[in-house]
Amino acid sequence: MKSLCYRADKWTLEWPTEPGKYWAWGERFKNAGKPAIFLVEVWKCANGPGHVTSGHFLYKSECGPLIWTPAYIPTAPTAEQVEAAYKEQPNADEIKTV
Repeated sequence: MKSLCYRADKWTLEWPTEPGKYWAWGERFKNAGKPAIFLVEVWKCANGPGHVTSGHFLYKSECGPLIWTPAYIPTAPTAEQVEAAYKEQPNADEIKTV
């Protein structure tokens, strides 16, 4: 099964302007030398889009180069999908929830 978390053909250097969730790859801080992938939420703010990650705003002037792709977050399963998934599991009655 393919992961829906990212699509490698959709990466761009353009900072997202539409509200939603995006993956960013690069340096969260200039000259840190530690590129990483991290989830960013874009909000509509009074003075333009706001980019937030881990509770902190991202500013172009404070980041190293970043590339972006939309984060495809799945919706919650329906009751029927949950029931079907449990029926497919051989030991579904032994699965414990927290």
